[in-house]
Amino acid sequence: MKKGLLGVFCLAVVGCSVTPLESGAENVTIVFDNTVTPQSCEPIDTWVGSEGHWYSYWFITNFNLTTGALNQLRNHAIHIGGNRIEISPQMEFETSVTFIGHIYDCP
Repeated sequence: MKKGLLGVFCLAVVGCSVTPLESGAENVTIVFDNTVTPQSCEPIDTWVGSEGHWYSYWFITNFNLTTGALNQLRNHAIHIGGNRIEISPQMEFETSVTFIGHIYDCP
């Protein structure tokens, strides 16, 4: 019984890794104060980046939860040809960090 619980705990902790930033995604600009979108930017997509689960948020720092959510947005942006993300007001959750990002292609 104890070995089974230990195994479940270990699997839960292993699943607590944060989304890594893919190659090229570091060049995607994230803008939190998106009062003015440059007119030369073309909207591409709206995407949700979220990190953390009810079973893992105790093991991941707020910094890492936030970084993972932003990494998800940046990774998606490079896959669809975006280079700018404007973040909508953050959604508040107790067990995760979630951002809605509007992805643009800007010259």
